[in-house]
Order: sequence, then structure tokens, then C-alpha cells
Amino acid sequence: PKGELYAASARTGKILRYNGGEMGALGAEQGLSIGNCVVLCTGAGGDIFVGGLGGVWRYDGEKFQALAADFSPQLVLSLALDRQGRLLCGHTPGARLSRFDGDRVECLIDEQFSNITIVEKSFGFIQTVAKICVCKNGDTWFAVRSMDGAGRGVGLRREGVALRWFNRQDGLPHDTVWDMVEDRHGHMWFATSEGVACYDGVDFNCLDISDGLPSKFVRCICEDDRGHLWFGTDNGLAHYHDQLLQVVCTQQIDQVYSLIQ
Repeated sequence: PKGELYAASARTGKILRYNGGEMGALGAEQGLSIGNCVVLCTGAGGDIFVGGLGGVWRYDGEKFQALAADFSPQLVLSLALDRQGRLLCGHTPGARLSRFDGDRVECLIDEQFSNITIVEKSFGFIQTVAKICVCKNGDTWFAVRSMDGAGRGVGLRREGVALRWFNRQDGLPHDTVWDMVEDRHGHMWFATSEGVACYDGVDFNCLDISDGLPSKFVRCICEDDRGHLWFGTDNGLAHYHDQLLQVVCTQQIDQVYSLIQ
């Protein structure tokens, strides 16, 4: 429902739901039977998709249901919607991309990986494009890392401009970037292994434990409908607005892998 924040907890295998005052848990009682919860995505119709160890589940506001009986990936690492509202799923074994159109799951053909191939060739070694963010102005950002978690920073691809890469030397707090979001002002926010960074088009401004983060390891970022930012860390959830950072919860939730509203 609108206004509620959902957080995926990897260790508990549950989805935490925060309504602004209380934190509740969704799990086996609602039909969720997934090994761990890694990534969340809101569907075109308002349903919530949950990916993790063992597959993808859909939550309609009352109960969870497996995405498809014939779809059983080992580990789902990323979920997103294409322009037609179909669910894209990045998963193992291997580096696979599948698409769900509401009735069936299909494996996408090789040309769907054209952007990933460009990134791999530019480095000269095989990496995983862990996150992709397409901005309102058409810019495309890539977070690149290997399967063991070692990062190579982020890349910016802009029409008519050479691919540009950013890393710690440019102001990122760490080269491993786990998530990224464009806020309503057009600024980019990056979740890294050493805190959060905001890029305004010129400089990176960073937040870490000394600013109030409950953990330096930030895995995900979400902007809510008020323009407030939420950071999911390895030690709970934090809220950021008007340059004020507050820890919301560390008791019921530990590692937060994904956040949506």
C-alpha cells in the first residue's frame, strides 16, 4: 500500500513493513518460503516481487505466491521492470536474465546483454553489472563488481559522450557500489561498503558512521513519496531528510538488502 516502506532482510528471510510508526514482519504466515530475501521490486499493478535464494515470489497485499512453477533459479540478484511493465530477473546459475510477462518466464536472447558486454570489454575482464539505473535525462549508470563482491566503481554512459568511470579516487567512499538511486532533484545516491555518497554532477558528498549511519556497510537506498531517503545497512534502517540522519530500527532487522515503497 502507498506510504508503507518494505525492507528485505537476508538473514531472517522475512520482509519488514514500516508504516511510519510501527514495524511488522511478513514471512511464512503469509506464504513466503524463500531461503533469504535479497531484492524487492514494485510491479506495474502495485504488487511486490521478492527475489532471493530459490526464486521469486509475488505479494498482492495479503499473501505471497511463487512467480511460476517452472521457474527455479538458484539465487535472484536483481529485479526491475522494463518499459512494458514486464519483470526482468537477473539470477544464477551463471549470469542469466529472464523475463516474466504475467503468464510465463522466458530467457532473453543474447543481444539483451549488449550494454553489459560493452562494460566488460572496457575493463578487459569479466565482471557482473550488479545494478543499472536509467535517469530521467536518459543517462545510464552502471555499478560493476565481481561475484566475490570486489567492486570497480560506477560507470556513466551519456548519449554522445564517452563512457566515464568513477571510483574512490573521484570521491566515492568505496569502489564496491551495491545500489544507486536518482532523487527528485536529479542527484545520484550510491550505497557502498563504506557509507553513502551523493553526486550532484560535480562533487561527491558522503555520509558514514560518524554522521549517524548504524553501519558503514550500506546495501540499498530508497526515496519515498515525500522525497525522504532511506538507507538499508548491515545493522538496520536509517532515515535521511533535511541533512538529518536518524536510525529507525536495528532490533527487528539486521542486514537490509533491498528497500521499496
